[in-house]
Amino acid sequence: MSRLTPEQRQQAIRSMVDGLAEKLKDNPDDRDGVGQRDIYFFDDNAYSELPAMQSEAKTYQHMGLDMDFVNAVRSSSGSLTHYLDDTVSTTNSPCAQDLAYDLDGDCMVDADDLQTMIDFVREQGKRAGLVEVVPSGCITLGRKGEALAPMAELAAAGVRIFTDDGNGVQDDLLMRRAMEYGKGLGITLAQHCEVSSLTKGAVMNECQCCTSLGLPGWPSIAEELMVFRDIELARLTGARVHFLHLSTARSVELVRAAKRDGLPVTAEVTPHHFVLTDEMLGAPIPYDTNIKMNPPLREVADRDAMLQGLADGSVDVIATDHAPHHYDEKNVEFDRAPFGIVGLETAVSLSLDRLYHAGLVRMPRLIELLSVNPARILKVAGGTLSEGVPADITIIAPDMHVRVQAAALKSKSKNTPFDGWELRGGVAATFVGGR
Repeated sequence: MSRLTPEQRQQAIRSMVDGLAEKLKDNPDDRDGVGQRDIYFFDDNAYSELPAMQSEAKTYQHMGLDMDFVNAVRSSSGSLTHYLDDTVSTTNSPCAQDLAYDLDGDCMVDADDLQTMIDFVREQGKRAGLVEVVPSGCITLGRKGEALAPMAELAAAGVRIFTDDGNGVQDDLLMRRAMEYGKGLGITLAQHCEVSSLTKGAVMNECQCCTSLGLPGWPSIAEELMVFRDIELARLTGARVHFLHLSTARSVELVRAAKRDGLPVTAEVTPHHFVLTDEMLGAPIPYDTNIKMNPPLREVADRDAMLQGLADGSVDVIATDHAPHHYDEKNVEFDRAPFGIVGLETAVSLSLDRLYHAGLVRMPRLIELLSVNPARILKVAGGTLSEGVPADITIIAPDMHVRVQAAALKSKSKNTPFDGWELRGGVAATFVGGR
């Protein structure tokens, strides 16, 4: 097959966007209307599992899509369908925040294809009109940790942050090379810190309750070893590194020490890690899969260290780590359930209730954690009310009474451990682009 021209690529993207947007419009509440099973790519053909999409899918085949392009779209399809399935519904909530989605660089993808994929994801966000979607690039091809993704091409296309989130880069030399390239490209590498050889089969924090619950433990050292390694690689290379969803006291202390040394490192913590502890595995609902996340909930001392890091500046960002899952996926044995919870609609209220009203941080610091610092690290316009920047604004009501009701969440997924919680503070309204 001959290669597509840029115009043909854009036509294919437009056809896909239009078709899926129409399905969302016609079936806004139908979980099977648009979801992770909508678009499949096999061999040289693209087609849909759903009969309603068959005619449109055949259009791609007739347009002469070459294998390079099919691989390119296939590598980003997880981000696309996740976005379509949950983000459009979730961002109707006033609590929605800016979202990032990974773009896999495929070994057969050229620069034009990468630009098309990035434009595609951004276009989806514009079509929703409710939230800015900021694409991120993978550090390694397919997040497999075997070879570097085309970082230079992705950076040239406007990607400013790279991550294999969900997988830590295990190979020390590969991570060093990524940092060396990252330093030259002026981008940030965001690391999910987990030495996978230490967490095989693990589903909860390694502690005394592992024995009583009969669940394999996840040692803190699995996170801390990678935090330590990447701090030292940052010291060696000068690259900017952002540590995702830290969960242990030692990890926060390592970041604190690195900052004292003047290293270009930043870190984030999630609300569930500064609110909850592993004791919740035993009560009130034993083996509740809605408290299974990666990294796992830790001990009280670790939770307290997260709070201290947020208060003293060692931690830069509060991140939701939003991970929606269907009820059926979570309604299984604890060790078989997927990791993750929804967090977009509870993050602000939990932060106000447990940080601001608890006297741990003042309002300017909370705004830094939720808005100013994320924009700075991502290098996107935002986090300020200065003239000329996008009018993406969240109006906070510090004393609003909020009762979390899982069934009422805008997200199509309801997997939250905070169902029924009474919180002080919430979001009164949001503006995106001044509207």
